[in-house]
Amino acid sequence: MSIEQLRQLAEIFVNVAREEDALLSTLCNKGIFYMPEIAYAYACGKAVIQRCRALDYQEIIWRRELQVSEAGPTDLVLEFPGRRVLVEFKMVGTMAKYLADFRKLANSAGPNDEAIFCVLLDEFTHKLPDQRIQIIEAESSHRLESLLDETPHFSTHPSRNNKSAMSCSIAAWSVSGEARY
Repeated sequence: MSIEQLRQLAEIFVNVAREEDALLSTLCNKGIFYMPEIAYAYACGKAVIQRCRALDYQEIIWRRELQVSEAGPTDLVLEFPGRRVLVEFKMVGTMAKYLADFRKLANSAGPNDEAIFCVLLDEFTHKLPDQRIQIIEAESSHRLESLLDETPHFSTHPSRNNKSAMSCSIAAWSVSGEARY
């Protein structure tokens, strides 16, 4: 797949986050972080299939929670003729959990795989700027290419009983299996 096609997938993931946030706000006065990560992966897979079918591209298989290596299940796997795209999502978590999911993805990708790491960051507006994106990029021993021209963000409802203003920022990278060092 070309980097442009991977960018299109990342844009679909952003659109799904915004749409789900708006829907949850209307339905139950909650935001995107009320949605479980696996439900977000499912919604993203469904949106990719819908987009491919709208473009009359039928040869795609969509799988979720697929075991592609000993590292553990991958959140979303999109199978195109001769190529797979492995996608790992991370929503809300400690820096250690973000990095663990990133490493799992990087170690799972084979030679005919593309890998996308997509994070939805819960940012409290009084604690900006958030450094997690820079930490992920700095900690990676793999080549990363940002798939989004800028970091999309939007206001969302706080999770749980937190009353602080909150926003969601989204970052997505193409992860190369090649070490950069």
